[in-house]
Amino acid sequence: MSTPLRERSTADLIVIGLTAVVGFVVLSAVIGAVVWRIADPNADLTGLVARVGDLVTTIIGVVAGYLAGKGEGYAEGTSNSSPTEFSNPEAE
Repeated sequence: MSTPLRERSTADLIVIGLTAVVGFVVLSAVIGAVVWRIADPNADLTGLVARVGDLVTTIIGVVAGYLAGKGEGYAEGTSNSSPTEFSNPEAE
């Protein structure tokens, strides 16, 4: 039985994992900022908000660059269209 993760390439899994971790960190930071703001309404959160914004911008850039590179590989015909099948040069 095949699972969706087994059909993905290693690079896809790395990008998915990186995005999930960064998403969790951003979500945690936002929840922490909300709790902090409720606990101390006069707290200055501009630094935290700026860092979270920078992190979101960075992950969007990473994912966009990855997808652009992957699309270029498909256009050039150099990408592996079937990552679960391996060729055996000795069998040919």
